[in-house]
Amino acid sequence: MVNAVLERRKHKRVKFDAVIDLKAAESVYRYISKGSVKDISLGGLKFESCLDLDIKDVVLSFGNGSFLGGSVIKGRITRVVKDKLTYLYGVEFQDLKFWEKAKIWYKTAAK
Repeated sequence: MVNAVLERRKHKRVKFDAVIDLKAAESVYRYISKGSVKDISLGGLKFESCLDLDIKDVVLSFGNGSFLGGSVIKGRITRVVKDKLTYLYGVEFQDLKFWEKAKIWYKTAAK
């Protein structure tokens, strides 16, 4: 009998390294910290931070060094895992614009 693993994810994840600015998704985006993106998919991303964030809704701002340079994406933190000295956060995208979605699709699915 073959051991089959059922993949629950809707979208393929790929390794992706980028620095993001984290902001609170309030009426005025309040800067919180920087984060380091580890992987990305059409549904969301995983990032690492030294801070134990106590918020759920975030705004992610990508620097000009990545394929999403200049993008500002709203997301919701859905998972938190404490690693040795840092925290790993799973974020589900809440509001992807057409061109951001196209760029992420090309990065994850077109290869």
